[in-house]
Amino acid sequence: LLAATTGALKEGEVLSDEQRSKMPDLTDKSVLKTLKCGICEATIREFAYGIMQAEAEAQSKGRKMREDQYIDAMDRICLREMDQYGLVMDPQTEVARHEWSREEAIFRVKGGQVSRLAKNTCAEIADAHE
Repeated sequence: LLAATTGALKEGEVLSDEQRSKMPDLTDKSVLKTLKCGICEATIREFAYGIMQAEAEAQSKGRKMREDQYIDAMDRICLREMDQYGLVMDPQTEVARHEWSREEAIFRVKGGQVSRLAKNTCAEIADAHE
């Protein structure tokens, strides 16, 4: 797992064993459910914004989006946008909260299981809407 932005660690710096121990336990089903719910909400917001932009671009060219273009837009979001998300960490205790953010000014952790969870949840939602 990698830390991002401000705080005790710099972007790309690997977490220590102590910091890793402060991460949510993804084997705990209730923790996983809470985290998936949060990243699901973020995914839906990203889909709404990304699709709205794609529709506006198509309309500016006098076109309507086809079904495959919607699927492509969602796939792009899962690959590019969800990689920006990380779990918010308390800068003093370095304990990861069950809260997601893509804001660079917020101390957060991403990479490894955290990034996989974000991307996989996004892909599950996209697949359900194909």
